[in-house]
Parts: sequence; C-alpha cells; structure tokens
Amino acid sequence: MVMTLLSAMTRRGFLGVGGALTVSVVLPGIEGYYGILAGHAPAISALKPGLVEYVNSNNERHVIAVSGGFAEV
Repeated sequence: MVMTLLSAMTRRGFLGVGGALTVSVVLPGIEGYYGILAGHAPAISALKPGLVEYVNSNNERHVIAVSGGFAEV
C-alpha cells in the first residue's frame, strides 16, 4: 500500500497530526472538496473553511476542522 505523510501547521505551530502516514486525504478547496492520494502531482491550493478528512495506515478515518488556509502537496 502506497502512503504519504500528512502534516498540518497553524499559526501556533504544527497540529497534533504528528506526520501521520496516510492513504488518502480530502481537502476543502475553494472550488469544492478534492482528494489527494500518494504520488499526487505537486500542487498548492487555497482552502476554504471546512473539514479535512484523512485515512491513516491502519485504515482509520480522521477529521480535522480548518478555517481556511493553503495546502501544499
């Protein structure tokens, strides 16, 4: 199974995701939600307020609320 590393940063520092190995990530882009899988092409995207959902290496689904920002793949 191919995985990618997820990190989340806030104004106060890194969020408690702790560099989780993920199978997939769904982000709230300004033009709608979109998914990221391991090996995705590099990209930078603006985020709107919403939920970031990710599936970790144990196949557990996690959700983080964001108030906007940017995502870098």
